[in-house]
Amino acid sequence: MITINMHEAKTRLSALVKKVEQEGQTVTICRDGKPVAELKSISRKPLNRPQIPA
Repeated sequence: MITINMHEAKTRLSALVKKVEQEGQTVTICRDGKPVAELKSISRKPLNRPQIPA
């Protein structure tokens, strides 16, 4: 897990998203030393839609 301040998150957002996407890292973003948000990968599960015969 990576912990960074708000300014650094703003400056490095593209690189952080890439790291989250490729490595599965979670980034905790802090304001005044307190965690306020997390940037993490979302799992892409296939939708379970019923199959209708044609």
